[in-house]
Amino acid sequence: MKKCIVVIVTLFCAMSINAQLDNDSNNLTVITAPGAYDDGFNIGVQYEHQWNLPYVGVEVFFFPDLNDLDYLHFIGRAGVGQEYGNPVGTKWRWNVGFRGGRIFRSQYDGPFALLGLEVGAQVTLPFGMYGKLVYGRDMKSDSAIWNEDNHTVNSVFGGIGVRF
Repeated sequence: MKKCIVVIVTLFCAMSINAQLDNDSNNLTVITAPGAYDDGFNIGVQYEHQWNLPYVGVEVFFFPDLNDLDYLHFIGRAGVGQEYGNPVGTKWRWNVGFRGGRIFRSQYDGPFALLGLEVGAQVTLPFGMYGKLVYGRDMKSDSAIWNEDNHTVNSVFGGIGVRF
C-alpha cells in the first residue's frame, strides 16, 4: 500500500510540473476488445488527459451478456508515455500505466474490484483523429459470483478517437 501511495504522489507531482507545458491534450476514444467477440459485442469510452510524460484518464466499458451476465466496469487510469513525431504532422505515442476500478455484474451484489496494468501505442494524424492499440492485464474479483478465486484477464483493446 505504501508503494502505491508513493507512486500516486510521484505521478501527481510530475503532472503538476508538466501542466505548465503546452504539450498537453484531451483525448476521447471509443474502444472495443475484438478478441473477445466470440463472447459477444463489447464497447467502451475512454477520456484521457495527456501531458508531456504523465497521463490520467477514466474508462467505462460495457460487455452485454458476458458469461450470461451483463458486465460493466468503471476504472481510473494513470501512467507515463512519450510522444514522437512532427508537431504539425503525424505523431506516435507509447504509454505504460496502472488501471483500477469497479466491476458491476447484472443483479449480483458488488461492486467487484479490478486492478491491472496497461501498455499501448497511439498514432495521431495531423487533423487530430487517432487510432490506438492497448494491451491490458487485469486481476478481477467478479469470479466470486461463481465461488471462484480472483482471475486474471489479458485483453487487447483497439480504439479510434479525437484529440482536442
